[in-house]
Amino acid sequence: MTAPTTRCSSTSSGSGCSIPGSGGNGPDDQVGLAFTYYQVSPSLTRTESLEQQFGLPPTYPFGVQSHAMVLEANYNIPVYPGIQVQPEFEHFFRPGGVSSVRNALVLGLKTHVLF
Repeated sequence: MTAPTTRCSSTSSGSGCSIPGSGGNGPDDQVGLAFTYYQVSPSLTRTESLEQQFGLPPTYPFGVQSHAMVLEANYNIPVYPGIQVQPEFEHFFRPGGVSSVRNALVLGLKTHVLF
């Protein structure tokens, strides 16, 4: 484990749920929702603020990092025994923990194959 004074994040917290049979396509599909919050280490935030204050080259080129959040929704679809497809939508608030980067919407597709 990394020492608290040198790690990039100090706190992270998340919560989520999945609801089986909630998609309307049978008992094996499921809808999932999740929310994650993470706080950048105060030591890192302080260091980046000092770099900016004294005109030093920045550790992170997009500004001083502080916190970020992610909201996710997904839908798990069993397409064949042992094969599942999961489209997902994620909304990143303050990507990289900075306000200078615009919020991001990400669409993804996961596959699960069981042997």
